[in-house]
Amino acid sequence: MTTFAFPASITTTGAVSGWDQGFTKDSTSSQGEVRYLRQNNSYRIGFMPNSTTGVALFFVNNNGALGDPTYWTKNGQTVSDNTQVVGGDVISLFSSTGTSNGTFTVQHSWLGTTAGPTVTSITVANKIASTRQFTVTHTGTLTASDISYKINGVDITSLGSPNTPITNLQTTATGSTFDSYTLSSNGYHVINIGDQYLTFYKSSTTLAQTTFPELNNAGLSISFPSTAALWLAKAPGFDSVTLHNDGTQYKGTTQFNGYDRVEYLWIGTKYFNNTDPSLRGFKRYDISYIHETQTWLQGAVFYIDPVARYESTGLLTSSFSSSTQNFYSSYSFDFVSLTAQAPTTSNGGGRPDRYPLIMTNLFNRNRSLYSIGMTHKDTWDLFL
Repeated sequence: MTTFAFPASITTTGAVSGWDQGFTKDSTSSQGEVRYLRQNNSYRIGFMPNSTTGVALFFVNNNGALGDPTYWTKNGQTVSDNTQVVGGDVISLFSSTGTSNGTFTVQHSWLGTTAGPTVTSITVANKIASTRQFTVTHTGTLTASDISYKINGVDITSLGSPNTPITNLQTTATGSTFDSYTLSSNGYHVINIGDQYLTFYKSSTTLAQTTFPELNNAGLSISFPSTAALWLAKAPGFDSVTLHNDGTQYKGTTQFNGYDRVEYLWIGTKYFNNTDPSLRGFKRYDISYIHETQTWLQGAVFYIDPVARYESTGLLTSSFSSSTQNFYSSYSFDFVSLTAQAPTTSNGGGRPDRYPLIMTNLFNRNRSLYSIGMTHKDTWDLFL
């Protein structure tokens, strides 16, 4: 349960004349709102706190009130009403014509939170091992509660024994170090401390697949890009790519409500053979991490099967589209080539080729045919 302590007034800076007196807390409220009035008139700004979740939303001119301010920004980004704010957020208010109605900073004391350490970097050693060592460069005091660590969106503090999510937290001359042990740690790791974060991916396989018998049997071969630069050229909207032993991870960063939103695209380089056609082929999926709420948006997993596509359509290239189109609108999976013509029939009618046959009238009482060297194909029509 969070205890909020909103002040009696909010002082603003940078406002034009007439708006430079700030805002005064309204004595009335409804639906959990804490309202502030400009010079005791009806032009409102306010907060909607939720003591159960600890979340506070901010708005301007809510409930149909008219007049300025008509819009606002958070940390320089234009956002919509009823957007979450946290301690340290800089709120700037604007009139309908873009005139400044003042700027203020949300204080931790209003929201029942503490500032925590000021973090400049987070690094990790031994990403692949079950036990990982982290180094955090910061000022102030770092506690375990300041550390958010999720794997594929799951907070590791929710994992039971023998997992030890945050352990051996030590103070150093430049900040802190800590260890983390998780029994199962495959997937995307996101560590968030203050306004800094670290992301990395741990592969679910240890050996790269160098042969593709399923493709070879279909007369196909596959050749993936050999460098990160060549992979990035396939989808240049992304910021970077990371090569793994079973796939390539694209990464791009954009803004969402004034916070980073990191999106990933995974293109697998390992062919999964499965009796279920929907689970057969090279894996691909999108996933996003929103730092404002520290939540994952997990996209569906799809499989690209060049074998099935070639056999059904004769095409070697598969394409798919982005759900967000922030970093790419379409992606062409064009790594497949034809190495040998697939087996076909030679009789022109879709009937299988036959082997030499000796016929007598026992096979057809209406004809007397004795032939050595004729085939079923040659004699097919005789039996119609």
